[in-house]
Amino acid sequence: GDPNTIGMLAWNTGSESNVIRRNTFEGLNVANQAELLNKNPLNEVEGLQYWCNKNVSSNNFDFFVDGYGISISQGQGLATLNEFSHFNSSNGDFNNQTGTVIDYYHDNSSLGTPQNGYYFGLNPIEVSLSVDCINANDDDHKLTTTEEQALVQGFNAAKSAYQSLRQTHESLPPSSELISELERQMAVCKRTMHHISNRIVRSELADTTDLNLSKIRTWLANKESVEAYYVISETYLEMGDTINARLVRDSIPIKYGLIDAYDASFADYVQWIEFRINLMKTGKNLLFLDSTELIQIQGMADTCLGIAGAQIQSLLNFKYGYDYRIYPKIPNKEQEMMQTPPINQTWTQTQFQRLINARPNPAKDLVTFDYQLPQEIENAEIILSDINGRLVERLVIENPKGKIQWRPENLPAGIYTYKLHCEGCQSQSYKLTIAQW
Repeated sequence: GDPNTIGMLAWNTGSESNVIRRNTFEGLNVANQAELLNKNPLNEVEGLQYWCNKNVSSNNFDFFVDGYGISISQGQGLATLNEFSHFNSSNGDFNNQTGTVIDYYHDNSSLGTPQNGYYFGLNPIEVSLSVDCINANDDDHKLTTTEEQALVQGFNAAKSAYQSLRQTHESLPPSSELISELERQMAVCKRTMHHISNRIVRSELADTTDLNLSKIRTWLANKESVEAYYVISETYLEMGDTINARLVRDSIPIKYGLIDAYDASFADYVQWIEFRINLMKTGKNLLFLDSTELIQIQGMADTCLGIAGAQIQSLLNFKYGYDYRIYPKIPNKEQEMMQTPPINQTWTQTQFQRLINARPNPAKDLVTFDYQLPQEIENAEIILSDINGRLVERLVIENPKGKIQWRPENLPAGIYTYKLHCEGCQSQSYKLTIAQW
């Protein structure tokens, strides 16, 4: 009955294919809660999944999602095998407060099916095939040569399938009905790539007497995620290799564009890395900071986002007696359900991805934007910005469907972003690479 009880909190876990599974929750205000960014902004089907969790009884909220949300495809086409407590109909089995509807795949069992009136922001889809609740590669033992070879083959197959799907995805017009299914299949491949890469890294870490850092970095890079590149940069910095630490760090916005939620956290990470490098130059380390340095990083701890904020707060807590904590949003069991906004006011990022597309990408001297405005929207504009968010161009759209061409004259080569903006609605930003003239 305590309103502060939460079973599992996922807080800003990022874009990787994380899965919370095989847990049992009972008698909590919230069994499973997710806040902030827990999915890939460029493909919302990639991200945090809930599988095989049992909500036994008397949870006010079995699942509560806020902020940027979680993967918009729970199960990615397979029944998730979560069980609901069906306890409090005023809150629901699954209360999604993000404003983006989630496709939730389930079986036809009474406990595994979200009940009508007990969920919000969910599109229940009944399927016959289910996810794998128990996976043979979950443990951390050192892999044998045969076991690792089998995993490498599985990784290569998943990566090849992903690249083929991505090529097909990029060739389709933004209004194609196939895009959503292709994104789901791509997310399944990316999840396999992440899972296998993590398993091989864990195998290397199982025996630290002969640590192969080069191999670990290779398999982190194979994940093709922002979070993995942060870790690679950290491995160089921990070894005192500031040159490669900076090189990897500075490659992140080039590889991933870092739009929207990632921008500020990357800038904070750059500041944090530079502080540590300057400290190393003076022969000092983080465990012996003077009062001036403590004041400096306390200011960073209060304002930094993402990995930088987490590392600084943890350091201050561990070594210097500070008490930084996560304060999650506590939903109230009397809280009214958020109403679905009118269809012409809020559009999901996946829907917008179908409505605007830039080609070619990368581009050199001419970019064509294919677009299709939502129903009841007549006027809009395409907004182009540089990687630092500075406005580059506004392209006015006067027809509900068509294409508009733009020449990036006098612009330096690099990563730019574009988004569709109209009255009462705005798409996610998407990256556009401009090659050298």
